[in-house]
Amino acid sequence: MEEIEIRNENFIDVLDWILTKIILRDKNWKCPEITDLLIESSHKACSEEYLNQIKIEGHSGLPKDSYSKTMGTTHSWDQSYVRTKLSFYFKVKKMTLLCFYPKYGFVGWHSNYDVDGYNLLLNWSEEGKGFFRFQDPKSKEIITIPDKKGWTAKIGKFGGTAEDELWHCARTDCRRASVAMIFNSKEEQTLAKHLICGTI
Repeated sequence: MEEIEIRNENFIDVLDWILTKIILRDKNWKCPEITDLLIESSHKACSEEYLNQIKIEGHSGLPKDSYSKTMGTTHSWDQSYVRTKLSFYFKVKKMTLLCFYPKYGFVGWHSNYDVDGYNLLLNWSEEGKGFFRFQDPKSKEIITIPDKKGWTAKIGKFGGTAEDELWHCARTDCRRASVAMIFNSKEEQTLAKHLICGTI
């Protein structure tokens, strides 16, 4: 995954609209009581030991363990609104995620091989006290990208085979949200990158 700079002022305005109108609504943050067991689970699910275990057990592409709130499917109203807003800037093949993480929220290691393709991941963090972690498919190095306060963007490719799966997880000690999508091609992803970075 490659972290990219968000410098397009108009795109920043769109992200702020998504934040205000969708992400920060009170109903998205009603969650069960936080326990010591939950906090322990959040660390365990993002550990290298857990990654090795889940690879042996196998998985569907989706995470087995998480503490988060996912907003429906590609047919939910919220995802449709987000897709409409983003479509003014680039063509989105499919919205794959609109997810809210409360304090101590997490998503355990998984690879999303079920929705393979060139992707864009937008994250919002209230205080910057979280991270996105992935394993490079080639080198097998585990890389952690710390969150920053506000919005961040990453691009990459979720592979559909055992050889190019992009294993990843995330954890946060503050409120966090994720908006993810895939493109029809590498070229469309590159165009989106330039638009977000303000280089075209």
